[in-house]
Amino acid sequence: MNRHVLIILLVVAFAGFGKRFDGAESTSKRLTSTWFQGKAEIGRFELQQERYGQLRAGEAVMVFVTEDFHTDRQVKYETGSRQDVQPVLKLNTTRHFLTGIYPYTMMTSVFTPVNGDPTIKVTSSIQEWCGQRFLQLNRKKQDYQQKMFSYFDRTGDKVTELEGNLLEDAIWCQIRIGPEALPIGKVKVIPGSEYCQLTFTPQDAQPARAQLSAKSHSERWQASVRTYRLDYDELDRWLEITFGAAAPYGILQWREIYREAANGPQVVTRGSRTHQQWLDYWNMNAPEYESRRRDLGLASFSPFIDSLEVAMSQTDNESQNADFAGKIMIYDVETGETEAVDPIEKSDDQWQKQLAPEQYHILRQAGTERAFTGEYHNNKKKGLYVCAACGTDLYNSKAKFDSGTGWPSYYEPVAESNVTYEVDQKVGMARTEVRCARCNSHLGHVFDDGPRPTGKRHCINSTCLKFEEQK
Repeated sequence: MNRHVLIILLVVAFAGFGKRFDGAESTSKRLTSTWFQGKAEIGRFELQQERYGQLRAGEAVMVFVTEDFHTDRQVKYETGSRQDVQPVLKLNTTRHFLTGIYPYTMMTSVFTPVNGDPTIKVTSSIQEWCGQRFLQLNRKKQDYQQKMFSYFDRTGDKVTELEGNLLEDAIWCQIRIGPEALPIGKVKVIPGSEYCQLTFTPQDAQPARAQLSAKSHSERWQASVRTYRLDYDELDRWLEITFGAAAPYGILQWREIYREAANGPQVVTRGSRTHQQWLDYWNMNAPEYESRRRDLGLASFSPFIDSLEVAMSQTDNESQNADFAGKIMIYDVETGETEAVDPIEKSDDQWQKQLAPEQYHILRQAGTERAFTGEYHNNKKKGLYVCAACGTDLYNSKAKFDSGTGWPSYYEPVAESNVTYEVDQKVGMARTEVRCARCNSHLGHVFDDGPRPTGKRHCINSTCLKFEEQK
């Protein structure tokens, strides 16, 4: 048996999560099938960060990954005895934004045992042109020891003992491990490290009210979601985290409201996920991997990469054969070949005559059918799904999975050349629309919360598809 699997089975079997937490056997299977696979989940978030009473646009990244950890020295296990070693879920989160001329960089790391024990360690730092701040929390029996090092007088070098064992910083990992174990009701919580550093607030445990919502369907995310909220009355602050209701409980967005100054305005900091992938990023540190940042929606630090890709694209375009002018490349599943074909262009009147009213509304006017009403959302037959408007091959049943959303879901198309993507902002947020590459008909949307191997969820309307069963 895999060493990690054995450890999980043992530690979860003896974990005392209480009656709200699911059984040890199902939990161990879920954790090992999701996390101990040699990859990290990387999520990119569009960030609006409050600073000096104003919102600052930026980006945040959350990296969740499992690793072995020394519980006595509270460092990563690398070699030697494994006597005090146990698996943890590590969260590395970064935030980047500008305050006028100068940049802010924030990073927090959280190390939480997967067996339900309290978080072992937290480190948090802020860098900006005025100076640096660093904070570390170490688990000491039933409490935490805080070490602070800072350029600022109010948070200068000091060591403090913090009473309490419930950390706001640990909430993020606990959601991913199992939201059923989240504390509910009246609790005392040690506020988040980044909040305390930004506002110069002492990190003493504060009374709070904790709520976990029931599962509900989100039109925005086209998935079942839950929300966890902490209200700090004495701090005049609340934090709200929305996550997927099904394992692995991916973080979708968060909102946080507080006053940076005693008499200052209340401003909402928020993050909304735009990209997600599973990667062994530690093996991708060579220069040629820098272009992969674009797959995650992250800014490139190398102008050379941008100029090189533009030059290569121009060279490719100039070398194309004139016979392909005006044609597009479409993959044919039956022949296994990609062919140059003419795009299908019709007038609005022609489409209305060809399509049924509901098909026209969804395919040509980008409508959406109601969840769980489509013909194919629960179809488990083997075969091929083609465009209902033009017959282009779109999705293979092998890539279909049950997302629980009420729409047919696929982790990839038969070929990327057969679909196109556009930014859709019709519901007040940026989503990625999927269209048929040949006839430009609306199909649905793609999200970054799908299963392996792609991490994508193509959420497609049944009305836009025609199923050809495999005989």
